[in-house]
Amino acid sequence: MSAERHPRWAWRSLRSPVTGYALLAEVLGVGVYLPILGNYFHTEDFDVLHIITTRGFFDWVFTPSAGHLLLGRNVLFALTYAVAGGNPAPYFWSVLLTHAVNVAFLFAAIWTATRSARLACAGTTAWAVTPVNEGTLGWYSYAGHAVATMTLLTVVWRLLSRARQPAPVPLREAALWVVLLFIGAQTLGHGLAPALALPVVAVLLLGWGRLSWGVRAMLVGLPAGLLLVYALVSAQTGVRLVSTPYDAGSMLVHLLTVGVTTLVAGFAYPLAAYPSPGAYAVALGAGAVLLLGFALGSPAARRTMLAVGLIAFAMYAAIAFGRATLYRKFMSTMPVYGASQSRYHYAAPAMLAIGVGVALAQIGARMRLRAPWSDVLLWTWLGGAALFYLRSGWTIDHFDAERRDAEAAIEGIHAAVARTPADQLVILLNQPIPSAGRAPYFAGWASIYSIYFRERPDRPVYFIDRDAAWWYGKLGDTHLTRVLVPPPEGGLAEIACPVHLPLACMAASIE
Repeated sequence: MSAERHPRWAWRSLRSPVTGYALLAEVLGVGVYLPILGNYFHTEDFDVLHIITTRGFFDWVFTPSAGHLLLGRNVLFALTYAVAGGNPAPYFWSVLLTHAVNVAFLFAAIWTATRSARLACAGTTAWAVTPVNEGTLGWYSYAGHAVATMTLLTVVWRLLSRARQPAPVPLREAALWVVLLFIGAQTLGHGLAPALALPVVAVLLLGWGRLSWGVRAMLVGLPAGLLLVYALVSAQTGVRLVSTPYDAGSMLVHLLTVGVTTLVAGFAYPLAAYPSPGAYAVALGAGAVLLLGFALGSPAARRTMLAVGLIAFAMYAAIAFGRATLYRKFMSTMPVYGASQSRYHYAAPAMLAIGVGVALAQIGARMRLRAPWSDVLLWTWLGGAALFYLRSGWTIDHFDAERRDAEAAIEGIHAAVARTPADQLVILLNQPIPSAGRAPYFAGWASIYSIYFRERPDRPVYFIDRDAAWWYGKLGDTHLTRVLVPPPEGGLAEIACPVHLPLACMAASIE
């Protein structure tokens, strides 16, 4: 294509119906989750910020947690903190941008598999706006789930595109798949299962004959290498998150039911209502559509449905295998093994959206459904979804309690510095922040000082804490332990009570 024709081609592509439907899905998907820009940090977020400011980068960035390999998540968190500090807005801007990219990749994947812009718009919008995504998009510690989904959707889209071409798979293309899924597997546990399933998914979509021996070795090497890394990490950390077959199977069924129900019903089904007959009915109906589409579908459509279904199944199975018995034994108050915990659902429903889109495309082809009826169905569905959204009263939890407590601590520290004469130390009584967490994950006001006061005041600030020696024994010499001091031997009553020690004096007077 010549340089002179390129602008005209670009303008025509922007005006194409496919681009219009893609933009519609993008606007709706990003618009529903635009309020996350007002979110604050929540529980584990404070724990990670506390770690970033108290431990060396290489001392913690490779550290897994609760069965998750978190190298990518930790690097992303640390880099964002280096830029934004304790300001939550840039963190959630990055999450919203990642979600926007995921919406675009999912649309491209469904359109590639179905060649229907209307189905791509409907499926992508259903996934992008579903309220269950809040557990991933609204809680920054789980932003790695969105990143892992981005790597997965990129690979699935490229696999689907490659499946439409008869040529053998180049080695560099397979290398790209491996690198992307390796990054996803290191970003959060949700990315591990797709990486392990890659060889089977590639054979399903492309066939064995189109894969050279070099490509085959690369595809098999990814899961083999990840399993070795995971085994070594598990041996070093001693973490054993293994469920019984019955518990894992039960949780898996509920995870699949929740994933399908929230994708299909969206705002029409409140997640808090699960489990219920309504959810089972929606899931069974969706299952019937999938089976009908599979039965009527072409061989290529069947292979696509099997591939994306395998990925969704593997992701939910990994969660169930690692969490089911833990929920049954120690968190029995959560119904059905905690399967309705929203942080477990983001990537897997995206795969289900592709599968449902392909099934509907096969059914529509048999029914010879054409425009304008397909447009009528699309706009009817969008109108119904908008109505349920408006009637649901759904709002995003901005974690206002955490914001209020953190800002109160910041204001209190600033006030103490302002009250203290320039020639004296600033001394405060350390206070806990229950909404942010407790020891050993958080040290109250002292941790707030370490996180938010990267530019230190012009004089030393200290926090009196009965556990100062314990923190030093746990962390050694860090920014946090340097500002924690134990009470005087005679207790807090020995502390003088000038104006700049109101908190310490209050505690002394109570004693």
